[in-house]
Amino acid sequence: MVKVSEIYKGGSEGGRFLNTTICDEKELWETTLTVEAVELREINDREKLVVHFEEMDDVLVLNKTNALILADAWGEEVELWEGKQLMLRKVKRQFRGKPIDAIEVVPFVQEELDMSKSKKKRKK
Repeated sequence: MVKVSEIYKGGSEGGRFLNTTICDEKELWETTLTVEAVELREINDREKLVVHFEEMDDVLVLNKTNALILADAWGEEVELWEGKQLMLRKVKRQFRGKPIDAIEVVPFVQEELDMSKSKKKRKK
């Protein structure tokens, strides 16, 4: 099984696919996305996790920070992330000493989803 800690041992380099410009154009911020698959791919001579979503063809290359966020919420074994849901949030990050727009993942955990459903049922 592939584990996050085995892939992101060193520095963090961003992805080349889904980026903040595409998220702006497609209005993806704060939209719920479902993980369809996670694959290990070599990008710029480094192994990276690439997340495929059910809702679109665009993929998200995880940087170290986002991989650790998802691992903390869903566990180290990326095969178990399939079917889980997340949102993308636009944040500022430092890159080469300058603030840039970046993508941060916001994973949903089952308890949050259950609480959200029960609140909706009570409102009816």
